Amino acid sequence: TMGVITWANLKIESIPKMDTLLFAPLDDLNYGIDFLYRILPRRIGQEVLLLNDVDLAALLADEWPDDFEKLKEALPPWTLILMISGLRYRPEEKIAYEKNFLAQVIKNEFPDLRLGENLPGFPGLRKKLMPIVRQPWPADRPFWKNRVKGACQNLFFHARPERAPEFVELVEEIAAQYGYPISDIGMYIQPIEHNRACRPEFSFFYDPGNEAETAAVRALFNDIARVLLNEGAVFTRPYGDLAPIVYERAAAYARTLKRLKKVFDPNNIMNPGNLCF
Repeated sequence: TMGVITWANLKIESIPKMDTLLFAPLDDLNYGIDFLYRILPRRIGQEVLLLNDVDLAALLADEWPDDFEKLKEALPPWTLILMISGLRYRPEEKIAYEKNFLAQVIKNEFPDLRLGENLPGFPGLRKKLMPIVRQPWPADRPFWKNRVKGACQNLFFHARPERAPEFVELVEEIAAQYGYPISDIGMYIQPIEHNRACRPEFSFFYDPGNEAETAAVRALFNDIARVLLNEGAVFTRPYGDLAPIVYERAAAYARTLKRLKKVFDPNNIMNPGNLCF
């Protein structure tokens, strides 16, 4: 909304020469978070994420809705997905080192974690998930979140990883009050900066053709956002309904944005309404 970009910084990484995709089923989210605190500061893992059964089922389902419902029932509550990669130089040694480190950590500190190249009960998952992790979503297929009910309201923010299970409980508690089934909420946790922080994301699926359902999800979204903001969630990209909720708590910041907006866009013609006014 501010102006025209005349320069940019690009971060360029080597394309991995070798990849090994690992999975761990999790019943206890805290146990998985503790494991990530142990390995990610040591820079183990190229891509790391946690998906609950709803989000992973939506990603993997082929036939709708039968595959989706069957997968939801069969998948563990959470799945840790860990990609270890060998880059340009000595890729075999790098992967061997990381596998050895993981094996020692699991043996000595996390004996209940079942980390392997297959998710128990789901043969062939590695082959199916690898292109999803490495490539953009195909343009000729509906986006996986919109396949569930037609539309999706996403709530995402930054937080400390140890607080992610607490935020999950809060979201489930408020959703239950609104009558939104807890078993229908998609959940995704992305560690960032080697687990210094994380990006939790909650997805509320709804039928965009159903006005009552759309309004109910919107009200649920706004209420949860206010509660999480009060509990310390950091919303770094507030827009839409989220913008006034966040900006009303940051008066000095909002005033600064308005002054900058006037400098770059004095006639307020660039995306009006998408900042704090």
